[in-house]
Amino acid sequence: MHQHRKAIAVARRQADWRSLALSLLAMGAALLSAII
Repeated sequence: MHQHRKAIAVARRQADWRSLALSLLAMGAALLSAII
């Protein structure tokens, strides 16, 4: 039971990192399009 909760926390952290990376990519693309 406790192990399952830990796995959920890890999965949530990975999802946060993924969304953060996606937002950074989107910001970079917006900056590039603004420069070009």
